[in-house]
Amino acid sequence: MTDPAQAKVDEMYADVVQQREVFASAAESVAAGAFTATGKRRAVQVTVDGQGNLTEIKFPTSAYRTMAGGELGTLLLETITTARRQAIDAGIAQFAQLMPANLPLADILGGSVDVDAMLAEAARAMEEARATANRPEEAGDA
Repeated sequence: MTDPAQAKVDEMYADVVQQREVFASAAESVAAGAFTATGKRRAVQVTVDGQGNLTEIKFPTSAYRTMAGGELGTLLLETITTARRQAIDAGIAQFAQLMPANLPLADILGGSVDVDAMLAEAARAMEEARATANRPEEAGDA
């Protein structure tokens, strides 16, 4: 007969492992994404990856040639920001269904929260609880 406490710990541990796999799959999906934004007058087009890293800059028309340097610089920054916002919004949409509502998804996707470490810690705590549940009580313990 299986100890009910041990069965509960085993179930919780399996849930943590499964959630970690689901999260890793979602993270891979987001990271593989590409998001493109086009600036005004189609003067510039930028693409970022799923993490918001700039991967490509294009000038689809010759409109950039008539722009002052400062104007073109501002347009580049605005267009890059728009593409990065698209990547963040897509990541938030992907993870929102997997995470509790109170988690700061923008911080997680921005890299200021190490989710792998957080989930690894949860798995480690579950493993410790599992190991503790498996220890026979020592003689003399009441």
